[in-house]
Amino acid sequence: MNDITEKIEVELKNNTKLWQTTLDAISESIFLIDLDHKILQYNRATLDILGKYRHREIINHTCCELVHDTSGPVEWCPVNRMLDSGHREATVRKIKGRWVEISTNPVFNDEGEITGAVHVIADITSRKQAEDALRESEQQYRTILNSLMDPMHVIDKDLRIIFKNPAMTEWLNKLNINSDIVGKTVFEAFPFLVYDKIYNEYDKGFKSGELLITIEASKLFDRNVFTKTLKIPIKSESEVNHIITTLRDITDQKEAEVKLKASEENYKNIINNLMDIIIILDLKGNFQYISPQIYDISGFKREEIIGKNGFKLMHPDDIRNAAEVLKEARDKKKRVYIEYRTIHKDGYYIDVSASGKIVNINGEDRIFAVVRDISDQKRAKQKLKESEEMFRTITEQAFMGILIIQDDKIEYVNNALLHIFEFSNQEIDNWLKDDLLRIIHPEDLQFLRKYRQKLRAGDPNIKPYYSYRVFTKSGKLKWIDQFSKPIIYKGKPAELVIIMDITEKKEAEQELIKLDNLKSELLRRTSHELKTPLVSIKGYSDLLLNVQKEKLDDYVLASIVEIKQGCERLESLIQDILNTAELESGTIQLKKKEEDLSFLIKLSIRELQGLINLRNHTINLKIHDKLVTSFEPEQIHRVISNLINNAIKYTPPDGIIEIKTEIRDNVIILSVKDSGIGITREEKERLFTQFGKVERYGQGLDIISDGSGLGLYISKKVIELHGGKIWVESEGRNKGSTFYFSLPLIIENSGGTIP
Repeated sequence: MNDITEKIEVELKNNTKLWQTTLDAISESIFLIDLDHKILQYNRATLDILGKYRHREIINHTCCELVHDTSGPVEWCPVNRMLDSGHREATVRKIKGRWVEISTNPVFNDEGEITGAVHVIADITSRKQAEDALRESEQQYRTILNSLMDPMHVIDKDLRIIFKNPAMTEWLNKLNINSDIVGKTVFEAFPFLVYDKIYNEYDKGFKSGELLITIEASKLFDRNVFTKTLKIPIKSESEVNHIITTLRDITDQKEAEVKLKASEENYKNIINNLMDIIIILDLKGNFQYISPQIYDISGFKREEIIGKNGFKLMHPDDIRNAAEVLKEARDKKKRVYIEYRTIHKDGYYIDVSASGKIVNINGEDRIFAVVRDISDQKRAKQKLKESEEMFRTITEQAFMGILIIQDDKIEYVNNALLHIFEFSNQEIDNWLKDDLLRIIHPEDLQFLRKYRQKLRAGDPNIKPYYSYRVFTKSGKLKWIDQFSKPIIYKGKPAELVIIMDITEKKEAEQELIKLDNLKSELLRRTSHELKTPLVSIKGYSDLLLNVQKEKLDDYVLASIVEIKQGCERLESLIQDILNTAELESGTIQLKKKEEDLSFLIKLSIRELQGLINLRNHTINLKIHDKLVTSFEPEQIHRVISNLINNAIKYTPPDGIIEIKTEIRDNVIILSVKDSGIGITREEKERLFTQFGKVERYGQGLDIISDGSGLGLYISKKVIELHGGKIWVESEGRNKGSTFYFSLPLIIENSGGTIP
């Protein structure tokens, strides 16, 4: 029996060491969890990835608290998804600042029920090599076999115990069973025994005198106890009167066998679900073992590889380097890493990496390695290199300044930026972000800080660029436009900044502002000067028409009437110019009060009724009886009259004009719709500008096309000062037009008004 125990111990240790060595060579974090997410087994890579140092910091802790810093599963937990789907689940996430691929594989019992999961966390950020890091976790699978003397007792034909040895007492005490069994039957001493089975075994022994070896399983205190029993009949005068029963507690042995089987299955599940290939070679490079993933990577089946020499599958140019790396591993007894090309079954070569070391397996040195397909990584590096070369080529030819800031350090600048700031590459080498801030004009620095705070906060109303002043190396002041955008540079977050020198543009804008102010002042002064002689001309015209009318003939009277009408038109034009200058100055102060907009609409129609009758237009009025809001009556009256007057003039006789009010979202909208000549898309763009009048002379249209071209421009300014909007809609020529403007509404309430 001792030989059997020793054999099991040796087998368990060898298997444990083999599987332990296997996991220690894997760079991914691998651990076994139960259905409560508690970690039951893990490899050393788990310690590194989770940043732990002690066994107790991981074992019996949940993967939720160690991986995600949460008390329970996260929303995307692959374990929960695996429990729902019943098969392997995987996801890619950023954990503790690293990008990792997390996969979960179900572990089934013999009944096909999921009893746990194998968790694999692969660091795909830097493709770290696997560390030889698996702690001793196989202690729970080792059998505890003691070299004690076997428990033994003697029974008579009545199955009564007449003797027991000290080992029996010790064994019973160990099981918390009453050891006072002498004088009792075996069923009284051991009530947990199956009566019929035990009775028949003893009966057979007494009758046949044959040795009987059995294995019993008994349930004691929620624990299964296994015993190997040797029943030896003792004959006296050819008759069996007593049977010596020797017991051996093989509970630990049975549990060890179960754990050994479970351990083997666990390691097989782990290895079969890895992305990398596990290989074992002899010191000559011949394959002794290879995991199933070889087919996915190289197209070869395992049976096609086992026994072959690994060097023969390598690219000829890589064999020498591989041999030197293998010699280093053998001589220095350390882990080595190599990248090489290996043949695919279809004839082309693929890039792989191998990490491994010399290990002792069953008394013989072997090459144990993990092989990974790095073809995608190689291609990505090549594409990155090409992309960087293209980026540099483009940026060095650009007229705009370009720089990249990463971790508050300037990592890249192009020649155009150096030219703008008048610095050389050597002068800005090792510049930090603060060095760049020092060349910004102090008056713009605070604005920039507020702008960047809004930018980082994701303010939707902020524009993607900003202008500010900088000092060049020579002290020259320049205006620049800066565009900023977050990017990933060399695998890390960075900021791409594009700089444009707009100094000449800014200087031109300043000159335009000066000219515009000069123009407004000239218009204002000229208009005032024109009004003085105009008053005299108009006054004398009225005097001649009213006092001297009887002394003048018809021709002279007609001429004086023409003079007066010309004065009135010129006076209206001068007033429009003065209004425009006042609005552009930004100094106008509205004198708002609560008035009825409906009253002003009706007043404007009454004032224009003569012109309406002259052109025989039909006015459809669809307005509210009362529309109270806050506005300056004189200014809004001018806007309403202008829109209605335009509709009358630009609609041929016998036309229809509809005036309508609506209330939407606490806003009053007034519309004036005509059936006139319409407006083209090109004309819409000019309508609300200074002197943006659309001329109609000589087009054969029966319309009145006089006016200064400032009416709609003034109307737009007035409406905007009131916090409203003005716009026009038209489907095109001869399809009429609709002019709209909006004003904020004040709704009447019993206690006053609600803005």
